[in-house]
Amino acid sequence: MSAQPAHTTTQASAPFAPVRSMQGIKRLRWEVTSRVKSSPSLYMTLIGSRSRDLKGNFRGLNRQTELLIDAFPRSANTYATYGFLYCQTQPVRVSHHLHAPAAMLFAAKHGIPALTIIRDPLNACASVLAYLPNYGIEQTFRDYISYYDAVSRSVPHVFVAKFESVTADLGKVIEAVNMKYDKSFTVFSNSPEDVEAVRAKTKEIITAKFGDAAFDTGRNSVQSEASMGIKNKLVAHIEALQSGLSVVQEAKALYAEIKNCATI
Repeated sequence: MSAQPAHTTTQASAPFAPVRSMQGIKRLRWEVTSRVKSSPSLYMTLIGSRSRDLKGNFRGLNRQTELLIDAFPRSANTYATYGFLYCQTQPVRVSHHLHAPAAMLFAAKHGIPALTIIRDPLNACASVLAYLPNYGIEQTFRDYISYYDAVSRSVPHVFVAKFESVTADLGKVIEAVNMKYDKSFTVFSNSPEDVEAVRAKTKEIITAKFGDAAFDTGRNSVQSEASMGIKNKLVAHIEALQSGLSVVQEAKALYAEIKNCATI
């Protein structure tokens, strides 16, 4: 199998094709994981009910979860999660960073409050590819479509917030979540001091997982100039290819649909 250039791959590897490189292994693992994450029964059995963060803390999803915070990767997941946890005065069982369509379906089925974030697909997928270039453009957009297709099937149970709203004023988002689910979660103050504290925590977590690369969280950015440059080049590259990529057009249409369902 010939090697594909980074950032320009548009075809995902065939599931059972010979894998001759680490790039192929990573892409195959991504594809298998994506399929598992789309099946509620498989996902909850194999991953979702036992997921833990880097420090070993439980972050998985079960019927005792009080709030699910989840979205496609690179959509302010970390800022929303740790901003929420930062301001709580009482322990809250929060499930987060699952990036799984099945999680939204499970939450909707069992009446678990769920906050999801919608970001435009070009920027979201380009941000994923900026630090995980081996997965390919089409596969990344297919995962975006899979995730938000599950969200569309879970509306009106799940609470949909725009990426720009979460990064600009997380407090208003938490207020709206409280209203929807009749909860009394402590509202993030959005003061400069609290925003800076959450940005620092976000950067700490991302650096621990991905090294020194820093990433974009909208207005509350912790992204380096280098990584921003890579992402912007990828956005331009995808825009140049999009007329020949049906997945890009499909993702854009789904984004427009879900964005119309956003409460804030």
